Amino acid sequence: MDARIGLDYIVENREYISKLGAALDTNNFTVKKQVFELLSALCAYNLEGYQRAIETLEYYK
Repeated sequence: MDARIGLDYIVENREYISKLGAALDTNNFTVKKQVFELLSALCAYNLEGYQRAIETLEYYK
């Protein structure tokens, strides 16, 4: 699967902000690492992806 399809889906569907933010609230290091990798990819993808990543971190905070 092309990663752009998944990134576009996350950017276009704001409900993933709360889902990703909730996924960060775990003691599982692997899950946290994967979420941060996804947020990093969103930041590099485009401006909207960057905004979604910031919104996710604000939600988690």
